[in-house]
Amino acid sequence: MTNLKHVGRLKNTGDRVIIIFRELLDGDGNTTDPDHALVVYPDRLQDRYHDRVLDLLESDRAQQTENFFEVLHSRTFHDGNNMLTFLHQQGFLKKVQVDNVVLCPNTHERIALRDYNESLENNNPNAAHRLQDYVDEKQRKTASNQQKTNEQVTVTADDIMGQQNSTPQHPSDASPEEQAKAMLTQAHIMEEERNMLDREISKKKDEAYRLNPSLKPQATSESSDSDEDKVE
Repeated sequence: MTNLKHVGRLKNTGDRVIIIFRELLDGDGNTTDPDHALVVYPDRLQDRYHDRVLDLLESDRAQQTENFFEVLHSRTFHDGNNMLTFLHQQGFLKKVQVDNVVLCPNTHERIALRDYNESLENNNPNAAHRLQDYVDEKQRKTASNQQKTNEQVTVTADDIMGQQNSTPQHPSDASPEEQAKAMLTQAHIMEEERNMLDREISKKKDEAYRLNPSLKPQATSESSDSDEDKVE
């Protein structure tokens, strides 16, 4: 799966953002504030600016650099305005906390911007490949942890079956009240996951309908009694 750099979401709101400055820099390119980043909310841009920014974002040059602002600074909008200068002057660059930003290079991976920034080394000639390496490493760790979890679940299940078939429950086993509390906790977690998924589905639909309004289902109004059914 192809990864796309510079895109992410805010943890507290779920808003989609494009990371322009991963950290705040001075005029010489030195980090002055590693705790804040500058982002653009693409959904708040007018279509002609939105499309231009996204086209540039997906370009080879943008995907080969760790700093999207460098590419924006070298390009102009259709009206001749420098892209980075325009976004700044029009107030589209927003300051956010680095710890509130999660990179979303694809539909499955989530990488804290803080972790990613710390993984990069200054003047690294292979910096353009670090995101892919970082994603691959996280995928390997996730797969390893999942395998361990599955093994633990299997062993636990076997133990339970053995107890049910041979010996009565040990007095130290969880009481019905404790089991009920555990089940309720699991239900709350599942409910929160469902709500998060519902919110994500809603956002996806809204974005699809914005891009192509003809796909939006037409609201059906309740049919009223026809005049033919009315008898004077």
